[in-house]
Amino acid sequence: MPDPVLSTRHIYVGNPSLFEDLAREVSMHIPDCSNVVKLDPSYKEEPSHKVFFIRDQQVVLHDGSHLIPACIDDHLLLLKVQTLLHPLQQHFLKPLTGCYGTGFTNESRAKALETCEKLGIPFILGRTAIEGGNCHLFFGKDGMSRAIIGLNSLIISYIALDDQGFFEENEFELGTFRSMIGAPTDESLLVARNNELRISLLAIQTRLEELYIIQKDITTPDSIKSDIYKQASKLRATLEELQKDLLVPLTLEDRVHYKNLAIAYEARVQLTKSLISKELKVPLNNIAFVFQNHFHIDLDLLVTSEGNVCFHDETKSKKLLADELPKAGDHHRTLLTQYINASDRMPCADETTKLNEKLLSSIGCKTFAVPGSYRAPGEETLNFMNGITLLKSSNETFFLTNGAPDKYYSLKLAFKNAVEACSPATTVLFFDDNTSTLTTLLTKNEGGLRCITWVR
Repeated sequence: MPDPVLSTRHIYVGNPSLFEDLAREVSMHIPDCSNVVKLDPSYKEEPSHKVFFIRDQQVVLHDGSHLIPACIDDHLLLLKVQTLLHPLQQHFLKPLTGCYGTGFTNESRAKALETCEKLGIPFILGRTAIEGGNCHLFFGKDGMSRAIIGLNSLIISYIALDDQGFFEENEFELGTFRSMIGAPTDESLLVARNNELRISLLAIQTRLEELYIIQKDITTPDSIKSDIYKQASKLRATLEELQKDLLVPLTLEDRVHYKNLAIAYEARVQLTKSLISKELKVPLNNIAFVFQNHFHIDLDLLVTSEGNVCFHDETKSKKLLADELPKAGDHHRTLLTQYINASDRMPCADETTKLNEKLLSSIGCKTFAVPGSYRAPGEETLNFMNGITLLKSSNETFFLTNGAPDKYYSLKLAFKNAVEACSPATTVLFFDDNTSTLTTLLTKNEGGLRCITWVR
């Protein structure tokens, strides 16, 4: 079951203000669970207004142990990820605003280790780099363990393993994987063809960062700063043009010339998946590596207690907003229109949604489209997908998630009805204290209750 909370289990929060708000809300909605919310023991005297996305600093495994991501300290990581992602996932990184959290920083690893030590939790120092927010671990109706992982985490894990020399350590296994690949995928061929382009992109980004440091130095003369600005502008233009070349279609010559390099890359990816399976303790054929429409998959995908998967459907959300327009006052109508016009739907979203449905079906998951998220520049983010599941008994489950002001009651009701229809054992509850620190922070940061908690 996803994120189960039994009488002996707890929800951990990494900030005292958030802890107080969540403890009060859980106690109000579910009296039997009034003592389950705890402050994470790694908490230090940090500013109370800061959100701690502690979900990302570990993956809680089925046996209760923690898988702590490998540390990655690479200023070029974002660009490396872009050059290795599946072409249909490239939309996620335009513009380059980030595709991962802080789960694999040295600070996060130290916090995760401290938590395990203070609570006596067994842990694994992972060689892969999977953040908790980009991974769902759960059981299906057949009792078998399953996992859903965002593609970005697969690529970041590949980069982490490459940096660690893991592939050189396992050349024999790589040879076995290579021998099993007949024709490489188009994705692998693109990565192989783009290798020289990747080197150029990384060199330009490195130079841009060097220029930025010089420009910010107060001892740098204004005349030199002006020249640096011109250099940087030209380099950024070159970088943008080269990034477009990453998606130039393959030619017949490319398919022949880069075949062996593509097979070598594909074998490394397969070995990465194999290690992910081993570290998560989930059979590889029960893991789906899915396309992401947002920062982490738990922002628009949730798993019910039956093992069904609900994913956010923007078309349904837009229709709900449009239906509300005739009934809204002037100010509310303006807000609704902003949400309607601020579509974050990517051009390839329909294609990736269909592919994800196939991927999830291949591991035995039923999928359901629900209206669960609303975003607009400068406005509150209404995200009902990123909640936590509280299991009181085998047939009684609560899904506690972000609330919204009363004027959005119909949007909450539509989400509640959709989730409860595909999960009869679930009751959806909303955190509706709109004056709390927790609500304010979550609406500004686009996350939800799952982002800021982990469950033991």
